[in-house]
Amino acid sequence: MAFLQAKQAAAVFAVLAFSASPSHAQVLRQQLEVWAAQCNNSERDYSLDDAERACTAIIRSDVATSPARSASYRQRGAIRLERGDRAGALADFTEAVSHNPHSTPAYIGRAAIYEAQSEFERAIADYDQVVRIAPESAAAYNARCWLRSRSGRQLNLAEADCERAIELSGGAAAAYDTRGMLHLRGQRFDEAWRDYNSAIAREEGNAHYLYGRGIAALRLGRTEEGQADLTAALAIDPAIAAAYESYGMAP
Repeated sequence: MAFLQAKQAAAVFAVLAFSASPSHAQVLRQQLEVWAAQCNNSERDYSLDDAERACTAIIRSDVATSPARSASYRQRGAIRLERGDRAGALADFTEAVSHNPHSTPAYIGRAAIYEAQSEFERAIADYDQVVRIAPESAAAYNARCWLRSRSGRQLNLAEADCERAIELSGGAAAAYDTRGMLHLRGQRFDEAWRDYNSAIAREEGNAHYLYGRGIAALRLGRTEEGQADLTAALAIDPAIAAAYESYGMAP
């Protein structure tokens, strides 16, 4: 149905574009608004095919502004990533930032792909841009701390990022979790345990926090306590062990 409506809208546009009233410019604006709603697809009213076609239509339009074209590349990148087309998504996010160097969602989307490909330096570089654009974003500092921790390099800078994330967020659980991982990687197990414990105090029942605290407890020789945390974490999320193994952290 959504595709049929899109075809009908295009047909109406083709007729009205050359009529005296409303003006050509007004019809173009209306068509762009239709495409924008389909491309954004915020309520999931349209299929991914319809949404992608609408994004592409805006990108190819002669009248779309550079910010509109950037937003359409970014949204199409998200659609392609959802489809599993990582290469297509990466290309779209790159186009998005070329049209709008202040598009933080495009940098974040591209950084996620780089992280999945273990290209941590490129991901960190994208978050450098996010922090430059949004210097008060706790989430940006937290993400950059996480990436630096995963890369195993610049751990002193990672700690500064985590400290800033904790400060800006008012002590969010996710920020303590990230610093806990950083301390695990640095073999600072007492500090790691305290950070994961702080995360759990703020958000109980989170498998990621429990598993991290369990590993820290095991490293401290608190075997029974550590095993209890690992068991509780696996009961919540059986995939959590594989996630930690991908970080290079196994019990």
